[in-house]
Amino acid sequence: MSMLYPTALEHISQHWNERHWIGSGALPPAQLDAEWLLRLASASGMHWPYLTLVKSSLQPAVKDFSTDIPGYRQREINTARVERLVADGYTMKYQRLEDFDDTIRTEVQELQAHFGLVTTAYGFITPAESRGLSFHRDASHVVVVQLEGRKAWNIVRPFGAADPNAGLEPDPRGEGHVRWSGVSTATR
Repeated sequence: MSMLYPTALEHISQHWNERHWIGSGALPPAQLDAEWLLRLASASGMHWPYLTLVKSSLQPAVKDFSTDIPGYRQREINTARVERLVADGYTMKYQRLEDFDDTIRTEVQELQAHFGLVTTAYGFITPAESRGLSFHRDASHVVVVQLEGRKAWNIVRPFGAADPNAGLEPDPRGEGHVRWSGVSTATR
């Protein structure tokens, strides 16, 4: 059974590599929300590099929000330190959410199978009046699902193809600048 609504997948497929597509309520309501992400920060198995922090594209030193796990490269998340950094305006950035939730894993696998592209899920919690990342261009295709809150999006159709090894490209140039204010339709 498809987790993505067929019409959302059809719209994404129709416009893939062509232009942006904005669809309100395009994905099924998930059991996931900001509270789930916040709880995940202190869950067993959560460690750096799964969770990082960023403010205006700058990251604090990893030791500022984590502690050593003897014998491992990963570092244990120190939730008290994370809370202080978030209070200072830092965004919590989660990587590979599919490793922590079966619903996300299924949706990621479905997108990957449909498009034949390596796919992963990220999650962001940004405090009000803060910015995690500066204006940038992702070097990969992006499907955004906004669960809560408000966010102003500036979407630019870039000139030429992105370098898939570039990561985030600052100050992207392109055409068709669109400003879109995303507002979650989630209810509490």
